[in-house]
Amino acid sequence: MKIIISFIIPSYNVAHCLSVCLDSFLIKKEEGFEQLEVIVVDDGSKDETADVAKRYTEPFPEVYRLIQKENGGHGSAINIGSREARGKYLKVVDADDWVVTEHLPLLLKKLEACEADVVLTPFHQVNMTDKCREIWQMYCRQYEINYS
Repeated sequence: MKIIISFIIPSYNVAHCLSVCLDSFLIKKEEGFEQLEVIVVDDGSKDETADVAKRYTEPFPEVYRLIQKENGGHGSAINIGSREARGKYLKVVDADDWVVTEHLPLLLKKLEACEADVVLTPFHQVNMTDKCREIWQMYCRQYEINYS
């Protein structure tokens, strides 16, 4: 199956929150699960970050991958993940964030048909204290427009 999008998760001492992030990519196979790739780059963590990642890479090696490296910082983790990515598109997601799972199948379908170099999508901002969610959409009127 062709990989549509690679998500890179630069990770350093994030064992406490990584499961929430990685769970958010779990969609049904028929919704495109095998069309995405989630690369966790463990940037020399001193906690159980790699162990948490392995709980996903072992049962789902076709989707989740773990790269372990010496600590080099956030940018170096992204660079390593970018070199290893196999997807048509690339997105970096911080380990303490997550994706809105119910939107992944639609995103995959849109990206599969898309030939743009850059794709803009809305995002949600959640206040973790009161759980209030705000959706940010930039340039809404330009969504679905393909500039050649």
